[in-house]
Amino acid sequence: MGVSLKKTNENNELGQESYVLDMQERTWLPRYCRGDNKAFVTLMQAYRRPVYSYLVHCGLDGSTCDDLFQEIFMKIHKAAQSYRAHLALRPWLFAIVANTVRNHYRHTAKELLTASLDDMVDPIYADDQVGKQVQQQDTLQHLQLALQNLSAIQRQVLLLVVNEGMKQKDVAAMLELPVNTVKTHLHRARLILAKRLAHWQVEGER
Repeated sequence: MGVSLKKTNENNELGQESYVLDMQERTWLPRYCRGDNKAFVTLMQAYRRPVYSYLVHCGLDGSTCDDLFQEIFMKIHKAAQSYRAHLALRPWLFAIVANTVRNHYRHTAKELLTASLDDMVDPIYADDQVGKQVQQQDTLQHLQLALQNLSAIQRQVLLLVVNEGMKQKDVAAMLELPVNTVKTHLHRARLILAKRLAHWQVEGER
C-alpha cells in the first residue's frame, strides 16, 4: 500500500511539473509578440536540441540540418502572431518542423537516408562498463540500419510519437493524415524494426 501511494505521489508530481512547464511555454510567443525578445531566446534554447535532433533523425546531412533549423525558427518568428496560448506549444511548433521537412523532400525529391538514435539512448562512458558501451553502440548501429528500411512517412511518424512523445492525434493533425493512417504507419514501423532487430539477435547468437 505504501509503495503504491509513493508511486502515485511521484506520478502526480511529474504530472504537475509537466503541467507547469507547458503553461510556461504557452507564454513565450505571446510575450515575444508584445516585444519581449528574451522570450524567443528562451524558446530557442528550450527547443534547439529537440528540433535539431529531429532533423538529424530524419536522415538529413549536417548542412541541410543547419539550413532547415534556421528556416524553421524564422517561420516560428513569422508565425508567432498566429499562435494561441490555449494550445500546447510543442505540437504547434513541431507542425512547423514536420511541414518544413516535408517541403524539403517535396522540393528535392529525395528519400530519407539514414537516422541516428544517439539521443534516444544515453551512452555509457564509465571505464568499468566498456563492455556495455560497446554492446550499446552495436545496438545503435543495427537500429540505424533498421531505420533505413522504413519509408519517409513511417520514420517521421515514429520519431514524432516515440522520440518527441507526441500523441497520435496531434501527429495526424500535423501531417494532415487520418489518425488511423498514423496508427498504421506507426504499427508497421515498429514491426519492421522489431523484425530486423530480432533477425540481428538470432544471427548474433550463432
